[in-house]
Amino acid sequence: MLFIVSTALKVGKGGISSALVGFTESQPLQAHGFTLITSHDETDKKRAYQQAKRQLRAQVKPGDSVWLHCGPWLSMLRKWRLANIAKRRGAQVYFQFHSPLVERYLQSALGRWLINQMLKRADGLIVLTDWWQQLIKSRLPQLKCPVLVLGNPLDAQFEAATAQPRPSSEKDSTTILAMARLVPEKGVADVIRALAQLPPHFSLQIAGTGPQQAALEELADELQMSDRISFLGWVSYEQKLAVMRQADLYCLPSRYDSFGMAFIEAMAVGLPVVALRQGAVPDVVKHGETGILVETPSATELSAAIQQAQQHSQELGKQGQQYVSTHFAKEPLAKKLLAFITQTKTKKA
Repeated sequence: MLFIVSTALKVGKGGISSALVGFTESQPLQAHGFTLITSHDETDKKRAYQQAKRQLRAQVKPGDSVWLHCGPWLSMLRKWRLANIAKRRGAQVYFQFHSPLVERYLQSALGRWLINQMLKRADGLIVLTDWWQQLIKSRLPQLKCPVLVLGNPLDAQFEAATAQPRPSSEKDSTTILAMARLVPEKGVADVIRALAQLPPHFSLQIAGTGPQQAALEELADELQMSDRISFLGWVSYEQKLAVMRQADLYCLPSRYDSFGMAFIEAMAVGLPVVALRQGAVPDVVKHGETGILVETPSATELSAAIQQAQQHSQELGKQGQQYVSTHFAKEPLAKKLLAFITQTKTKKA
């Protein structure tokens, strides 16, 4: 049995909440057998964590596998404790890091020591892209547990969207979509500034909520862009596909993404993506093939990239759909995960 320990699926406001849906829908995992354990729930964090501990103690048996999904520090510490419960029950333990803050942790001696301690008894570490694997190996050269690169899969609805070519648009306007939690690191303010340098037929839809919302609304007023910007609020898991289909391109120059689930979802529906060349993003968005990457989030560079993406939207959109259907389909990624688990169990035996 595979136990998947994570935040609640489809309801959270982080990538993990939607990133695991494709795995749970996959035929390989359904045939193998899995149990979801919710260790984090925004409505009652303490209750969810205590319940997760009880489930692991009651249900995990020798030979089972426990796959723990970690956010920032507190999440990592909670998963470490849950992993120790699973190990005492005789299970194999696999950690996966999802927070971009892990890069910052690895830059400090204390952070490296703590992460290394956390991984000492792990049977495997799962990372999202090649960039993450290289970072882990360079910062933790003493790490002994095997590392698997495993991207997030599309769920069934977005995977189906890759087979539906985006129709040619005859409208005179261009709608830019930025979907994210509204915090400075996501770069939504940069998109607003770029909009001010774009022709009037460009408009912006901002999907998300967060502490920066008031400041973003003030910025839109200051730049006299309010009539070209719509704040959609938080878009639920069920609404996301429809919102993306209404847009013409996706722009998010984020400095705070470990993978960027919305990038592959946007590509799945045929949207060209404009993003910042940083961290793992170039592993996900292919410059000149599925979108345009900028070196800096300046208004001038972003506005130029947006216009370039718009001019080549059909080509970039088609290539993006082909790319994500090949690299982020749920069935092969699920098989890759199970093969890694089997391989590490065999080596240990």
